[in-house]
Amino acid sequence: MAREIAFATFLKLLQLDGSPRRAELKRLLVGGGYPYWRPLQSLASQAILAGASLENLNAKVGSVCTGHQEKYNKNGLKALFKWAQDRSCKPADPIPEIVAKFGSSGLAVRLKPELSFELNGNLISMALWATIKPALSDEVLSIGLFFMKRAYEVKGHTQRQFLLFDTTKDRVFSEIDILSSTLFLLKSKHDGIKKDWAETSGVPPTPPSDDSKDEQPKLITF
Repeated sequence: MAREIAFATFLKLLQLDGSPRRAELKRLLVGGGYPYWRPLQSLASQAILAGASLENLNAKVGSVCTGHQEKYNKNGLKALFKWAQDRSCKPADPIPEIVAKFGSSGLAVRLKPELSFELNGNLISMALWATIKPALSDEVLSIGLFFMKRAYEVKGHTQRQFLLFDTTKDRVFSEIDILSSTLFLLKSKHDGIKKDWAETSGVPPTPPSDDSKDEQPKLITF
C-alpha cells in the first residue's frame, strides 16, 4: 500500500534533492506532524470574501498560535487577502479530497485545494504554499499544478481551473504557466523520489500498474 502524504509535503519532496530529500522521507516513516499551517488553511476562505477584515483575521490567528507560527500564518493570510481585494471571488462548494498515487514510487498524494470559488464566470480551486523552506522553483510549481490538475480530471472534475498560490512570493501560478518540459521533469522527479523512498523505507518499489485498474492519470503513472 502506498504511503499517503499531504500535497505540501509532495511539493517539498519535489523541490529537495539528495540528503535533504532523504531526511524528509525519513520523517515520513516516523509519522505524525504538527499542523503548522492550520490557521491559514482554516481562515483562507474568509480572507477572499468581500468585506473581509485583515485585522479580524489576524486576531483569529493570534488566538490559536504564537511566535513564529503566528508570524508566518499572518504573512500567508496577508498575501491572500491582498490578492483577493482586487477581485470579486464568489464562494463555491469545495472540491472533494482525493488521493492520487505518484506513479509506482510507493507514495500517494492527498489533494484538497484550500479554496474553491467563482471568478469571472470560471470555477476555480486554489492550493496554497506559504513556507520559504524550501522556496519553490518554477519547475516544481509546474509539476505540482500539473499533477493536481490531471489527478482531478481523471476523477471527472474537468469543468474547473486550478491555481497554486505561492504566498511567499505573492505569485499565483496558473495552468498557462505550466512549462512545456513539465512531463519530462515529472518523470525525472518521480524516478529520483521512488529510488530514495525505496532505500529509506526498505520497501521495494511497486511495478507500474495498469491505469484502467487504479484510475490514475496515464501521464503520471510510470
